[in-house]
Amino acid sequence: VFKNRKDKLHLRVRYPLEGKFEEHFLPEVIHKRTVESFEGRDDFLVGRSVALTEDKDEAKAGAASFVLPGGGSGELVVLKMAEKYDRNDRKDADEVRIASSIVDYVIMDYVIMDYDARKRTYNVRDGSIHVQFHYAVGKITSGSRVYHKAPGTPVDVFQVDPMATRPKESILDRELQAAIQMEKECYNNIRHSDVETQEILKFRRREEASIALETSIFDAQDDESKHDRVDDPHKAGKDAKAETDYLSPFLQSVHSHHRTPHGGGRKQVLSREDAHYVRDMCLKNLKERLLERANIIQTRLDKENAALAKKQAAFQRSQREHDQEFERFCSETMFRIQILEQRLTRHEETALQKYAELDQRLHSDPRLAVLHQ
Repeated sequence: VFKNRKDKLHLRVRYPLEGKFEEHFLPEVIHKRTVESFEGRDDFLVGRSVALTEDKDEAKAGAASFVLPGGGSGELVVLKMAEKYDRNDRKDADEVRIASSIVDYVIMDYVIMDYDARKRTYNVRDGSIHVQFHYAVGKITSGSRVYHKAPGTPVDVFQVDPMATRPKESILDRELQAAIQMEKECYNNIRHSDVETQEILKFRRREEASIALETSIFDAQDDESKHDRVDDPHKAGKDAKAETDYLSPFLQSVHSHHRTPHGGGRKQVLSREDAHYVRDMCLKNLKERLLERANIIQTRLDKENAALAKKQAAFQRSQREHDQEFERFCSETMFRIQILEQRLTRHEETALQKYAELDQRLHSDPRLAVLHQ
């Protein structure tokens, strides 16, 4: 019996004589919280989290309504979002103040949002935004702001310096508008991450549905040994016929061109010019088929990109905050685009290899031996 395990394992029962065991897990907690971690970003963002709920009554107090698709359980309402930032040494840890001389005295003013934020918490349900700054060198406290979206509610300002003057209301109002814009950007980033997550899960389900096994060199040798031990002339003849003769169509074309009315089906020896022609036509045919395949994939890729761009433009004109059908369309289209890009890349990588392999086979084909004499 286990307690407080992160993987929710509650009970493990072993059956030594039968060589098996059973594992029992506690109910999984889903659709409650999503956490992302980052490293090496230019904006020094190191973490982003979002708290969710399926109960819309729990989040009805918020003025703004941010939702995410929840699959079969319906929409998930965003309760709170948070972003954590690493220290940016190019900025001061606390508010940056600039002095401007007016007549014969100096007043202190504040540069809007030009400080090193440590954490931004967007309480969607309460309609407030809490910004905490980094700790300055030698300080055990840090400044903070609490912005309220409700009209007429003053901003809660905490300053490390008790003698510092409170920023002007005009400055705080501009900071509030900037914080609201950052909240929208945070929500858009969370939506984008959710779409990427659904794409990854969908791709993994497809991989699990079509599992391909790699054969080791030892298994391959065993299979060859088994085939060598089988003495079946009839089967060997069928296999030989099944192998594609890549020169046959071009040889027939040359022979039919040189056949005389009284020559019948007499076998003819290729001249050097005819051998060159057969070799070049065979390579040209392969090149055309490879280019045709690449053009088909590229055409489908361009079509999917155009459809996605058209849908996104229509969605932006509609100015809707969320649309489950639009999100599903984007998710499916981006998945198809990713698959087509992978196919095109793989085709480009293997095309040169196929061309070189055919060239080598033509070089060693005895029917074209006249080219090497």
